[in-house]
Amino acid sequence: KAVGHVRKVLAGDPQNIQAYNNLALIYYDLRKYELAQLVCLNALKFDKPDAGLHNNLGLILLKLNKVTQALKSFNAALEVDPSHVPAHMNIGLITLSYRDFANAQAHFDAVLKVDDGNVEALVGKAVAARGLGQHGEAVSLYGRVRSLAPKDGRACWNLGVLHQQY
Repeated sequence: KAVGHVRKVLAGDPQNIQAYNNLALIYYDLRKYELAQLVCLNALKFDKPDAGLHNNLGLILLKLNKVTQALKSFNAALEVDPSHVPAHMNIGLITLSYRDFANAQAHFDAVLKVDDGNVEALVGKAVAARGLGQHGEAVSLYGRVRSLAPKDGRACWNLGVLHQQY
């Protein structure tokens, strides 16, 4: 039904970027990633830059195991909106997984400039700090996570890793 509703919107406004974005997300939720990618690529043909569309295309590309293309899409989102939190988070998490701690930390910092209580960004920044040998900074960040989200076990687990290794 949702696809039908979006198609009705597109019939009335064939360049409605938000409708394309919603359609791509519907296909994403249905695990029809190739179709979701096609919808995003069609929407990008219009000269209507949208950070959310680029970010969602990046998520779709990750599901298709196209990490390099996904990173390009997340960066395109940041070209449209340099403070786009989801794109910064996605780049931060990807670069963290590749042990590019400095790049990851920079993206988590960008998130924290917009949302200083973002627990995900604080955990990511703390892991990156640990990877960069900034152990005091990591301990401080984990403490902040524990105060913001006392039931979130990631801070305790990561503190244990830090103490075991260093």
